[in-house]
Amino acid sequence: MSDEIDIYTHVINGMYFTMMDLSRLDMMVRSGVWDALRARRRSGVVSEESIRFRKSLKLGQRYCIGAKISGVDERAVCFERRIVVDGEIYARASVATKIISEAGTIAKDEMIKVFGSPPSGLKLPT
Repeated sequence: MSDEIDIYTHVINGMYFTMMDLSRLDMMVRSGVWDALRARRRSGVVSEESIRFRKSLKLGQRYCIGAKISGVDERAVCFERRIVVDGEIYARASVATKIISEAGTIAKDEMIKVFGSPPSGLKLPT
């Protein structure tokens, strides 16, 4: 039996984070952010994440992963990630991502060079 499902054929909790990480990479590549980061020798790393589960995702069940930027602060961009089945949210996660260089975490002004300016009034959720 796969280690990605439990004995009831539900996807295990840790796999939700793995699926969201893969979708984060996909989003970065498709949007051009990946190339912009690599050109500047920068990388995006998860600094904090939490998840709330509403329903269990089952083996073979089709799902979509949605994402939006939910806030920014001086050190991180916060994303809301959702796993959705037939329009219903099964899990919702908050993921804070820092942009780093060899010297450490980069400041907000350099993040803006990579991502562009955030909408006015957008704050990091608490």
